[in-house]
Amino acid sequence: MKARSALAWSLVLSGLVLVFVLDALLGISSELTPFEQVFLRIPGGALLGLGLVLLKARPTEPRLPFAVSALTWLTLGAIFGRAVGLIAVGGESPIQWAWLGLECVVVVLGALYLRANPPLA
Repeated sequence: MKARSALAWSLVLSGLVLVFVLDALLGISSELTPFEQVFLRIPGGALLGLGLVLLKARPTEPRLPFAVSALTWLTLGAIFGRAVGLIAVGGESPIQWAWLGLECVVVVLGALYLRANPPLA
Protein backbone atom coordinates (compact mmCIF):
# COMPACT_ATOMS: atom_id res chain seq x y z
CA MET A 1 0.00 0.00 0.00
CA LYS A 2 2.87 2.37 0.70
CA ALA A 3 4.21 1.94 -2.84
CA ARG A 4 0.80 2.88 -4.27
CA SER A 5 0.62 5.94 -2.03
CA ALA A 6 4.16 7.01 -2.95
CA LEU A 7 3.39 6.60 -6.66
CA ALA A 8 0.14 8.53 -6.27
CA TRP A 9 1.80 11.45 -4.48
CA SER A 10 4.63 11.55 -7.01
CA LEU A 11 2.05 11.74 -9.82
CA VAL A 12 0.16 14.50 -8.01
CA LEU A 13 3.33 16.52 -7.46
CA SER A 14 4.51 15.95 -11.04
CA GLY A 15 1.14 17.10 -12.33
CA LEU A 16 1.23 20.24 -10.19
CA VAL A 17 4.74 21.05 -11.41
CA LEU A 18 3.71 20.61 -15.04
CA VAL A 19 0.61 22.74 -14.57
CA PHE A 20 2.20 25.61 -12.66
CA VAL A 21 5.80 25.68 -13.91
CA LEU A 22 5.16 24.88 -17.56
CA ASP A 23 6.18 28.35 -18.71
CA ALA A 24 9.63 27.98 -17.17
CA LEU A 25 10.09 24.39 -18.35
CA LEU A 26 9.07 24.88 -21.97
CA GLY A 27 9.58 28.57 -22.43
CA ILE A 28 6.10 29.06 -23.87
CA SER A 29 6.40 31.91 -26.28
CA SER A 30 3.90 34.38 -27.61
CA GLU A 31 3.82 32.51 -30.94
CA LEU A 32 1.35 29.99 -29.49
CA THR A 33 -2.34 30.79 -29.56
CA PRO A 34 -4.20 31.04 -26.23
CA PHE A 35 -5.90 27.72 -27.07
CA GLU A 36 -2.51 26.01 -27.46
CA GLN A 37 -1.15 27.60 -24.28
CA VAL A 38 -4.09 26.21 -22.29
CA PHE A 39 -3.93 22.86 -24.07
CA LEU A 40 -0.30 22.36 -23.03
CA ARG A 41 -1.28 22.32 -19.34
CA ILE A 42 -3.89 19.59 -19.65
CA PRO A 43 -1.42 16.63 -19.59
CA GLY A 44 -0.11 17.92 -16.26
CA GLY A 45 -3.69 17.98 -15.04
CA ALA A 46 -4.13 14.42 -16.27
CA LEU A 47 -1.10 13.32 -14.22
CA LEU A 48 -2.61 15.08 -11.23
CA GLY A 49 -5.91 13.30 -11.88
CA LEU A 50 -4.19 9.93 -12.20
CA GLY A 51 -2.53 10.48 -8.84
CA LEU A 52 -5.92 11.35 -7.37
CA VAL A 53 -7.36 8.15 -8.83
CA LEU A 54 -4.69 6.14 -7.04
CA LEU A 55 -5.32 8.03 -3.80
CA LYS A 56 -9.10 8.39 -3.79
CA ALA A 57 -10.80 5.98 -6.19
CA ARG A 58 -13.28 3.48 -4.90
CA PRO A 59 -12.48 -0.22 -4.60
CA THR A 60 -12.28 -1.99 -7.96
CA GLU A 61 -15.33 -4.14 -7.25
CA PRO A 62 -18.01 -3.48 -8.46
CA ARG A 63 -16.49 -2.27 -11.72
CA LEU A 64 -18.93 0.44 -12.81
CA PRO A 65 -18.66 2.61 -9.66
CA PHE A 66 -14.87 2.25 -9.82
CA ALA A 67 -14.83 3.35 -13.46
CA VAL A 68 -17.09 6.32 -12.73
CA SER A 69 -14.95 7.27 -9.75
CA ALA A 70 -11.73 7.02 -11.76
CA LEU A 71 -13.19 9.04 -14.64
CA THR A 72 -14.40 11.70 -12.22
CA TRP A 73 -10.97 12.07 -10.57
CA LEU A 74 -9.20 12.16 -13.94
CA THR A 75 -11.61 14.80 -15.15
CA LEU A 76 -11.02 16.87 -12.01
CA GLY A 77 -7.31 16.85 -12.83
CA ALA A 78 -8.03 17.99 -16.38
CA ILE A 79 -10.31 20.73 -15.05
CA PHE A 80 -7.55 21.94 -12.78
CA GLY A 81 -4.98 22.04 -15.59
CA ARG A 82 -7.39 23.76 -17.97
CA ALA A 83 -8.50 26.31 -15.36
CA VAL A 84 -4.91 27.25 -14.51
CA GLY A 85 -4.19 27.56 -18.23
CA LEU A 86 -7.19 29.81 -18.72
CA ILE A 87 -6.05 31.99 -15.84
CA ALA A 88 -2.57 32.18 -17.36
CA VAL A 89 -3.87 33.41 -20.72
CA GLY A 90 -6.46 35.74 -19.23
CA GLY A 91 -9.45 33.65 -20.29
CA GLU A 92 -8.97 34.40 -23.98
CA SER A 93 -9.97 31.00 -25.37
CA PRO A 94 -13.75 30.48 -25.75
CA ILE A 95 -13.33 26.90 -26.96
CA GLN A 96 -11.37 26.04 -23.82
CA TRP A 97 -14.20 27.52 -21.73
CA ALA A 98 -16.63 25.23 -23.54
CA TRP A 99 -14.43 22.22 -22.77
CA LEU A 100 -14.21 23.32 -19.14
CA GLY A 101 -18.00 23.47 -18.96
CA LEU A 102 -18.32 20.00 -20.47
CA GLU A 103 -15.80 18.61 -17.98
CA CYS A 104 -17.74 20.19 -15.12
CA VAL A 105 -20.90 18.44 -16.35
CA VAL A 106 -19.01 15.10 -16.41
CA VAL A 107 -17.84 15.63 -12.82
CA VAL A 108 -21.32 16.59 -11.61
CA LEU A 109 -22.89 13.55 -13.29
CA GLY A 110 -20.19 11.30 -11.86
CA ALA A 111 -20.67 12.72 -8.37
CA LEU A 112 -24.44 12.27 -8.59
CA TYR A 113 -24.02 8.65 -9.70
CA LEU A 114 -21.52 7.93 -6.93
CA ARG A 115 -23.75 9.56 -4.34
CA ALA A 116 -26.67 7.39 -5.44
CA ASN A 117 -24.47 4.26 -5.27
CA PRO A 118 -22.56 4.36 -1.97
CA PRO A 119 -19.65 1.93 -1.56
CA LEU A 120 -20.35 -1.41 0.04
CA ALA A 121 -19.28 -1.52 3.67
